[in-house]
Amino acid sequence: MSAYGWMLAPLLIGFISLWINWILGRQVLERGVIFIDLAMAQMAAVGMLAMELWWPQYSSSLWWKMLAASVVTFSMAGLLCFFEG
Repeated sequence: MSAYGWMLAPLLIGFISLWINWILGRQVLERGVIFIDLAMAQMAAVGMLAMELWWPQYSSSLWWKMLAASVVTFSMAGLLCFFEG
């Protein structure tokens, strides 16, 4: 994993940005404007980064990357629906 050590800082920044966008997105949603799609797009990017980091043998396949992005995005959307209830 030391070869991917440089990705830890951008990954941390991505999660911080997701948290900030979630908070801001909730405030915008209270006003009736849809904004949460940016946070979901960031989660798709996190899914692709996770695929590159933890399963490099599959990283050359676009289908595996899209699957990872979809799984992470739909999981986070489900958690968001659960917590927002």
